[in-house]
Amino acid sequence: MRRIKGYSPDLCVLAGYMLVVGPEMCQRYNMINLHPAAPRPQRHLAEVIWKLIESKASETGVMMHLVTPSWMRGHL
Repeated sequence: MRRIKGYSPDLCVLAGYMLVVGPEMCQRYNMINLHPAAPRPQRHLAEVIWKLIESKASETGVMMHLVTPSWMRGHL
């Protein structure tokens, strides 16, 4: 939160590997989380991406969800 102090974002976008934010940040800012692969419950993002590469997949999907203090709740 120190890094964005002084800014007033309307929306924060998480688009990196396994960035976990605390409850205070979830309650203070509107945030969405982007995943560059179709939803697959309980699988690590890197595992999903490597399986797509290994299978030479020609297409995949994306997932976007609201960030909540209960991180798994946002996936429902």
